[in-house]
Amino acid sequence: MKHYKWILRIMTCAVVLSAVWCTVTLTGVVAEERKIPIYSVERPDNKIAISFDAAWGNEHTAAILSILEEYDVKTTFFLVDFWAKKFPEDVKTIAAAGHEIGNHSATHPDLGKLSGAEIRRELETAGETILQLTGVQPDLFRPPFGSYSNTLMDTAADCGYHVIQWSRDRPATAETHWNCKGRENLLYWYAATGNINELP
Repeated sequence: MKHYKWILRIMTCAVVLSAVWCTVTLTGVVAEERKIPIYSVERPDNKIAISFDAAWGNEHTAAILSILEEYDVKTTFFLVDFWAKKFPEDVKTIAAAGHEIGNHSATHPDLGKLSGAEIRRELETAGETILQLTGVQPDLFRPPFGSYSNTLMDTAADCGYHVIQWSRDRPATAETHWNCKGRENLLYWYAATGNINELP
């Protein structure tokens, strides 16, 4: 009889431990569910959104702005802090032309690998510079390299940002590279639409 009692106790413990393990496992699965940035939005009209990331040089900025003005296209420029500080007049010109300015971090790191505190510093530093130069607090953020994590998503939201990715990248073909001449190719290289006439 004693043997049966011990067997019953062992079985009870096994059931309890199994239940605890399942609870922990399920909780872990829910916690690991990945949050997704905005890649695109549904629209009833035939329009696209063009965006530019500014992190290094500015040798093409004037040409891009000129083409956008000629075709009456408004876009979003995601700016890194050190770029904005190096080219403050370009930032002001972009804003004055009616384009939206977004945050692209302070130092262009892989934010998917950083802590919440580190991500917040990146966002706040760049956001403050953009605010000082344009008078507008940005609310769009594009992570460098497209790298993100749940920590990034939560921190960005806490800082008042929508995280924006892209749904089409620039074509890496000879016909649409910077070395090619032509205004249509210049915008096509960024918009990946095939033809400037497809723009609204």
